Amino acid sequence: MNFDSFRTRRGASSALAALLAATEGKVDDRRYAGVGARKTPPEVLELMTRIAAALAIAGMRAATGDAVGADHAFRTGDPRAEVFTTQDATETTIAIAKEVHPTPYALSDSGVLLMARNTNQVFGKALDQRVSFVLCWTPDGCESFTTRSRQTGGTGQAIALASHANIPVFNLKNRDAFDRLLAHVSKFNPQAAAALRFS
Repeated sequence: MNFDSFRTRRGASSALAALLAATEGKVDDRRYAGVGARKTPPEVLELMTRIAAALAIAGMRAATGDAVGADHAFRTGDPRAEVFTTQDATETTIAIAKEVHPTPYALSDSGVLLMARNTNQVFGKALDQRVSFVLCWTPDGCESFTTRSRQTGGTGQAIALASHANIPVFNLKNRDAFDRLLAHVSKFNPQAAAALRFS
C-alpha cells in the first residue's frame, strides 16, 4: 500500500490512516514496545529490566530506543531487543510523527526524527505489524492519546500511536499496570505469563 496516497473519508491525505488500515488484524505476539521517560525512577527501571528478561526467556522481543533511562532498562533485560534510532526515520514515519504529535510545529528537526522512531517501535521496521502491547513509564501515568499531556513527554508519541491502533498500553506509573499486563500476556503466551510471576 502507498501510505502517502491514502485518502481518508474526509478526502485528506493521512499517513496514519494508511498505516492503521495496512496493519489491521496483524499483531505480532512475539514483540512488544518497551519505552518510557529518561528519568524513570530507579525501582521502575529495575522492574522493566526484570520484565524484559522474563519475556525474552519466553521468546518475546522488545522494541525500544537508544536513550538512557527506560530504553536502557529494556535493552539490559533483553540483549536481543530491536533498537530504533533517529537514523531509521523515513518520509512515511516523519509524516506520521507530525500527524500524531499535538504540536508538530514546535518540534525541532531532531525532535521530529525522535518522534518518527516511535512509529517503528510500535509497528516494526517495515511498518507491517503491530506490537502486542506497549510497556512504559511516564510521570502522569498516561495510557491513551486522550490523556496525553506535557508531562507525558516524548513517550506520549508511542502511547498515542498504540492508542490509535487499539494496542494495549501498560504504564507502570499506575498501580494496576503490572496485573493488567500479566492478564493480557496470559491470553496469548502462557509461558511468558509464567515467567512474569516473579518469586
